[in-house]
Amino acid sequence: MKANNIAKYVLIVVLIVPVIFLLSRNLNRKFNPKYTIGITTGSEGGGWVGYNYKVNNIEYKGSRKSLKFSPTKKGGRYYVEFSSKSHDVSVILWDQTVPDYIIEAPAEGWIEMPK
Repeated sequence: MKANNIAKYVLIVVLIVPVIFLLSRNLNRKFNPKYTIGITTGSEGGGWVGYNYKVNNIEYKGSRKSLKFSPTKKGGRYYVEFSSKSHDVSVILWDQTVPDYIIEAPAEGWIEMPK
C-alpha cells in the first residue's frame, strides 16, 4: 500500500513540475518584457515556425505554433517579446510585423514596442 501511495506522489510531482517551470518562464517574460526584431527561419513541422533574434549581439532561437502564418515563409520580420532577465525566454508576435522603415532594434531591445 505504501509503495502505491509513493508512486502516486511521484507521478503528481512529475506532472506538476514541468507545468510550474513553463508558467514561471512565461511569467518572467510577462513581468520583465523587452522587444526586438525576430526573423523567421521557416517551418519546423506541425505548424511550428522557427525564428531568430539578437539581444546584446547574442543570437537566440525560438519557435512558435502558427495557424494563420505560412510556415514555409522565411525571412519574415516580426516583433519578439523577450524577458529582460532571461533573454532566451521569448515569444514571436505573429500579429505585429515590423515596418520596413525600422531597420534594426537597439542591442538591448526596446522597453516598449515601437509604433
